[in-house]
Amino acid sequence: MNKLLDALDSVVWYNQLVDFFDYIKEGLIKEKNKGKYCFSLMPRCNDTVKTICENDSVAIGQCEMFWMIMVEMFGSCGTSPRSGWLDIENYDAIIKFINSVTKTAREVREETESI
Repeated sequence: MNKLLDALDSVVWYNQLVDFFDYIKEGLIKEKNKGKYCFSLMPRCNDTVKTICENDSVAIGQCEMFWMIMVEMFGSCGTSPRSGWLDIENYDAIIKFINSVTKTAREVREETESI
């Protein structure tokens, strides 16, 4: 599992997807604070995701793939993981996963900002 997380971390860093994961984290925190039980997002139809990805269809597709992986790991879906949701009861595990796959991107961001 560590090799997979390391690989995903590298992909997130290389493709500059950390802002997408920050957006998911913010959404999870808001929903948790409201007492909601899930957080739903469909990257291809979400204006914020489109802005984060600068309307690049490849980047949006990458975000969508990560979203589907997270839905399968930490949530559920009706007919498609693309339109699924994350269960807030898995909040800690989701945050841990996000932190794992964004570690390198965050380190690079911190180094760049400190220059």
